[in-house]
Amino acid sequence: ERPGVKYVYTTTTGEVLCNQSPYSSFTVIVGYNCALLSATIYFAFRTRNVPKNFNETKFINLTVYSLAMIWVVLLPTYFGTAGLGNLFWTTSLLLTIVLSASVVLGA
Repeated sequence: ERPGVKYVYTTTTGEVLCNQSPYSSFTVIVGYNCALLSATIYFAFRTRNVPKNFNETKFINLTVYSLAMIWVVLLPTYFGTAGLGNLFWTTSLLLTIVLSASVVLGA
C-alpha cells in the first residue's frame, strides 16, 4: 500500500502529513528474518543425523529451534499489543531481541 500525502494549509504555513502504515517496513524485515529462519530450520533438520565427529550440529539445532519458538511467540504478541500503544509494542519487540541474543550467545 502506498503512503498517502495530505496537504494542510493554514493561514501562514503549510504542513505535509504522510499517512504510512506502521506495518509496511516491519513486514519486510520480519519476512526476511522468517525466510532466513526457515532456511536454517530446513538445514538443521537435514543435519540432525550426522556422525558424532560433527558434534556441534546439536548446538546449532538447539539454537535454531529456540529462535524459531521465540519468533513464533513474538508475532502474535507484537501484533496483539499494537492497539495498546507504543510502550507495549516496543517492549515486546525488545524482549524478543534480548531473548534471541541470550539464546544465541548462551548456546
